Amino acid sequence: MIEKNSSSFEFIRQNVEADLKKSEWNTQKIREVINKNNSSEFRTAVEHAFRSVLFGLMEKQLETTHGTNLDDMETSTFVTDQFLTNVRNLIGFAIEAVHNELAAATMPIYLFNDLFTYTTIDISEQIFVVMEEKASIWRSSIFFQSVKNVLLRMCNDLLKRLSKTQKTVFSGRILTFLAQLFPLNEKSGLNQIGHFNTENVTKLTKIKQPTTPVEEPELMSSGTLTSQSRANISSSSQDFPSLINTICQTYQLTVVDKVNSAASLYSETILGHPIALLFKSTNSQNGISIDGKSTETHFLSNLIEEIKNFVK
Repeated sequence: MIEKNSSSFEFIRQNVEADLKKSEWNTQKIREVINKNNSSEFRTAVEHAFRSVLFGLMEKQLETTHGTNLDDMETSTFVTDQFLTNVRNLIGFAIEAVHNELAAATMPIYLFNDLFTYTTIDISEQIFVVMEEKASIWRSSIFFQSVKNVLLRMCNDLLKRLSKTQKTVFSGRILTFLAQLFPLNEKSGLNQIGHFNTENVTKLTKIKQPTTPVEEPELMSSGTLTSQSRANISSSSQDFPSLINTICQTYQLTVVDKVNSAASLYSETILGHPIALLFKSTNSQNGISIDGKSTETHFLSNLIEEIKNFVK
């Protein structure tokens, strides 16, 4: 038993740390220590003990794999089974502490954050297995509201460190974990498996019936199409019939009438504005003139300019 030779905070921390180093956790014993010392900061003391033990485990892991050369920490890729077992036990004790109101709900997540921050990506990938194993716990009511933002930030930080070409599997695991964690109605936009949108409402917008190509000649002579635009193209790489066919396919125009050297084309905008175009062949170099009419000036001029650039 540790002698009470320091402040209540330090005494609680030392007792918890001593038990954790022996891979032990006795809720009743820790509660008795806290009650005897009556410290209002006992949760902070417990968290300090957990994090201190965690850093001790990480240091021991490096010494096991690299000896005393801790400079190799940045390139370390291997973890021992014993280290993963110790981490799994420590996280389990942290969750038990939260359930018994001896620690804040965020403490287990901060332990993971320390692990991911101070280890390489290869080691983090192996540690992430423990995070995935506890997914159902993070979704429980006692944890979710407190840890969701911390988890999201931590996983996003991990994703930023990953290579987009070499760590695609790990990246997919992280995204899958987040998708399982967050429900559909979360602002994060992530969905929990098994949750469906049961309030599906489709809003329909009534749009004016389009004018058929047969009606286009009557429309052209009715005076309804008040906006006009014109363009001339001195030469093109295609003959006139091929050019008309290409333009119709590219811009979804319909041929209303066609003779050897002229063609009338028709279409409508998504809002129902009619567009009528008259193409004429002007010379032996496949030059053409374009005359357009519509009820929408801006769209007509943009369309003709785009066709002009396309033909060139």
